[in-house]
Amino acid sequence: MCKYFAKVLVAILFFTFTIGFFPVPNAQAAGANLYLSPSTGTYSVGDNFTVNVVLNSGGGAGVNASNGNIKFDNSLLSVNSVSKGSSVFSLWTADPSFDNSAGTITYSGGAPKAYTGSAGTVISISFTVLKAGSGGASFTSATALAADGKGTNILSGTSGVQFTFTAKAPPKTSATPPASQPPPTSGQTAPASAPVANGVLPPIPEINSTTHPDKNIWYANNNPEFDWKLLPDISSVTFILDKGSSTDPGKISAGIIETKTFANIPDGRNYFHLKFQNKAGWGPLGTRQVLIDTTPPTNFTVNIDNNNDPTNPQPKFTFSTVDVTSGIADYKFNLDGEISDQSAAAYQKTPYGLPTLKPGSHNLIITATDQAGNAASSSGQFVVEALKPPVITAMPAVINNHDQLPIQGTSFYSNADITIYLSPDGKNNKTLQVKTDSDGNWTYLEDNTFNKGNYQVWAIVTDNRGAQSSESAHKTLLIQSPSLVDSYGLWIIIFLLLVIIFLILLMIFLSHQNKVKKVRALRETQELEKRMNEIFAALKEEVNELMELADKKAGYSESEKRVRDKINEALDISQEFISKEVKDVEKEIE
Repeated sequence: MCKYFAKVLVAILFFTFTIGFFPVPNAQAAGANLYLSPSTGTYSVGDNFTVNVVLNSGGGAGVNASNGNIKFDNSLLSVNSVSKGSSVFSLWTADPSFDNSAGTITYSGGAPKAYTGSAGTVISISFTVLKAGSGGASFTSATALAADGKGTNILSGTSGVQFTFTAKAPPKTSATPPASQPPPTSGQTAPASAPVANGVLPPIPEINSTTHPDKNIWYANNNPEFDWKLLPDISSVTFILDKGSSTDPGKISAGIIETKTFANIPDGRNYFHLKFQNKAGWGPLGTRQVLIDTTPPTNFTVNIDNNNDPTNPQPKFTFSTVDVTSGIADYKFNLDGEISDQSAAAYQKTPYGLPTLKPGSHNLIITATDQAGNAASSSGQFVVEALKPPVITAMPAVINNHDQLPIQGTSFYSNADITIYLSPDGKNNKTLQVKTDSDGNWTYLEDNTFNKGNYQVWAIVTDNRGAQSSESAHKTLLIQSPSLVDSYGLWIIIFLLLVIIFLILLMIFLSHQNKVKKVRALRETQELEKRMNEIFAALKEEVNELMELADKKAGYSESEKRVRDKINEALDISQEFISKEVKDVEKEIE
């Protein structure tokens, strides 16, 4: 139960350190690789040899966690041990383990500081050759998690190993060397073995390092581990690690060992010297360079200089740091979360400079990293003050869409750029550009193509250095659709005029028609009146003639006169009445 609790605690600490407490810039490696090294080789039955799981971070932010499952040929090989002592990782959610019966090896580890090298040892596996044949080991699954704060798996590939295993060679017999071939001196390149009077001397040792695999690369690890292969006839080894490039360790035996780990070796160029001894004596010297740098660049301070102008949008910065051991490899500039990387050589040619900044508080973090991956950082906080804002002096509060929008304003700055913002929601802003005159005044006339609605309008000023002001006071603007009369008023007026003209012409026509009819009716009435008068006159004559014919006497009697007069009176009254009615009709017609 305690072991289980301990593993859970380690896992929690691991993820806390790698993800929670050590945030890294949001950048990923180009693609990490995991491979087994050495990739090939020939060994005899009974030989012990070491294979390293090596990580190439691929650049970028680096890798701070990895796990893997490895399958090996357990009919030919047996695992003696799996070591994490020289690993680039220091936190383990599960200790490296192996199972010879299944032929498997597993590991899962990480580190609070990302690994960014090309040949970092993850674990070292010690194998023993069981029998002759051809076989090796390979990954069945693996991950390499980027130090990007998200744990992105950036593993792009893995590589296995393939070895040849031979039967154990019979012991060699001693031989007398030719007199013309002297033994090699210390540090010389010699043949695989050198003949001497008492036999064949051992060959020059081939020295490997799981912790420092590349002799020309600096490592931030001062606990180097070296390993080598021993031939069956080797009876002793001797070695020394120092600053000399050709130091002879002498003849003090260190026993029969195939690996050596040193602790707390000083920074700088160090050399591991090794010699083998057999019955013929001590062989030639083998030397392996190891480059160690555990010291970060010197501490430094970032100084910001705005040239005594708090509104300067592009201040200068200075800093100075050195790395006395391996030298500066690159610089990382983090400005408000935006990261820019420059190699030391590129920085010498074209130093990084601050871009034009907006008003507000800013933070610049500079990280210098040496050739071994040690880093030193410093930050500088500074404020860029805003220019005085412009003032919108005149602008309508309500306009119809498709009307022009006039905006006038003033500023403290002449020949500066004014940016006018129109926003319906505070997000989807449309910007308009205009320049101030020599007095700082400005006018903008915009062809309105906006949708109807309520808008916020404000402005900022930018001078010729790129320095910006804060926002002016916000104004409200209502853009509405025009009424029917506003939109089509002219056409309505034209239509009404045409209707009126039509009606006038119709009235003229009808009036003319009435006049013609009136003339005709008047003429007919007058003709009727004339005919009526003639008729009444004829009636009167007929009455007189009838009365004379009635009594067949000339003249009239009194009674006849009275009858005649009554008839004539009735005719006169009828004629007068009809004449009056005709006159009334004539008046109506006129």
